[in-house]
Amino acid sequence: MKRLIVVYLFFVSTGLIIAQETPRVPTPPTVFPEFREGQSLEADMKKNEAHYLKQLSKELSAQLKSIKDLDKEHYYELLRDSYYSSLGHMYFENDEEKKAMELENKINELEMRSEIIGIRYTKEAKADKQKLEKELVLVLNELFDKKEIQRKENIKRIEKELEDLKKSISVRKDHKEEIVKQRLRELLDQDDYLEWD
Repeated sequence: MKRLIVVYLFFVSTGLIIAQETPRVPTPPTVFPEFREGQSLEADMKKNEAHYLKQLSKELSAQLKSIKDLDKEHYYELLRDSYYSSLGHMYFENDEEKKAMELENKINELEMRSEIIGIRYTKEAKADKQKLEKELVLVLNELFDKKEIQRKENIKRIEKELEDLKKSISVRKDHKEEIVKQRLRELLDQDDYLEWD
């Protein structure tokens, strides 16, 4: 009898005896509306246009609206991009992250403004093109400066990470024997009484 119980427990623990379940139909993956086949980006954006425009500054919203009749497809593309680039950035771990996100948002805004001016430039009369070109140069110069600031900040962050890694390597090298012993105890399941809790 004991032998039969042992054999039964063996099969149960190894998963060889499994209750029959009726197969479930997998749920289809979630697809954003703009990626559905047969539905245009414009149709999706029209539904949410007012909401997306509210997320922008009044100035940028007005500039974006100014190209709607000139190039609807590009208008809706820029509107969607501006909305999705601002999602998920509501919580910041620290001031450094907040500043980085503010800089990223400013860069996105300048990118959008430059594209808006570019669209207006292609559709305007020759007399207005010179003014738009000057405006575009100003925006591109500001955009370049912001991107350079972002690059410098990235370099600082990477240098800090590198310094932390160097410190870690130094400490780990000095404590190699302890670290190896601890891992050995973990692998051999001998660390039962060494846990903090």
